[in-house]
Amino acid sequence: MMVFMSLFLFYMIGNSIQIFTIFITVGMVIPQARALFNIGETFRPFEDPRIKDQLTLYKLMYAALHILILAAAIYKFASMGLIPVRPIDWLTLVNYVQPHDISVTY
Repeated sequence: MMVFMSLFLFYMIGNSIQIFTIFITVGMVIPQARALFNIGETFRPFEDPRIKDQLTLYKLMYAALHILILAAAIYKFASMGLIPVRPIDWLTLVNYVQPHDISVTY
């Protein structure tokens, strides 16, 4: 349920650069990253040698859903222009060569 709520919230907050939009997006990134780093602790109460294969599948599904929300947050940052993903964002790194001669025809 949280995945759909997060994706809907990303849709509703828009792509404009405002402090609330950035706070909401960062507020969605931090818990997802924290959950990805704590997968072992989250599933520790369910560890049992008999269901280890099934538990691995559930861990992968859990991680995939959190990665989906992180990907949506990265897309949101890129659509706001906060992550340099377009070629125009890297234009300052391109060396501009001045032409030696200019010819003009009449």
